[in-house]
Amino acid sequence: KQRDNQKYPLLFEAIGIAPVVAMAVSLKSAIILSFVSFVELLLIECLACLLMKKLKGSVRKMIYAILGLLINIPLFMLFRYLAPNETASAGIFLPLLAVNSLIALHCERFAVKHNFKATALDAVSAGFSYAAVILIVGVVREILGSGTVYSVKLNIPVKLPGLLMPFGGFL
Repeated sequence: KQRDNQKYPLLFEAIGIAPVVAMAVSLKSAIILSFVSFVELLLIECLACLLMKKLKGSVRKMIYAILGLLINIPLFMLFRYLAPNETASAGIFLPLLAVNSLIALHCERFAVKHNFKATALDAVSAGFSYAAVILIVGVVREILGSGTVYSVKLNIPVKLPGLLMPFGGFL
């Protein structure tokens, strides 16, 4: 059985926090970040379980990055078409998800040590957990920073626009 800090490394060890801090400034950007992270984690962790158990750890980590890139590029192009403003505001951080340390950590801690069913379940669980944190952070920052949710104005008397800056994710 995994300890909580192994199941939820974002919350306990701050692994994978950089994209959340930099990019989750609104619900729209959080949805994009959540989707891309979930798809990458699920696919890479399952591929690691099926194909990479016998490879050296250093080789596997390079392959995780290459797979992340191969998954990230079409998703980036899709979101650039569907949500050009949010994709543009993500800047370099959306493509950087290809080398998200959370993926490598999950693959090394779990995928290469367990069977496919357990790995797929771990990837889905971790993906939803990571997405939940991203969405909560995105909504809170959007409400407090701009007084909106999904660009719908709320009647909030005080706004803290600093929360919409990358450093605002640490607050």
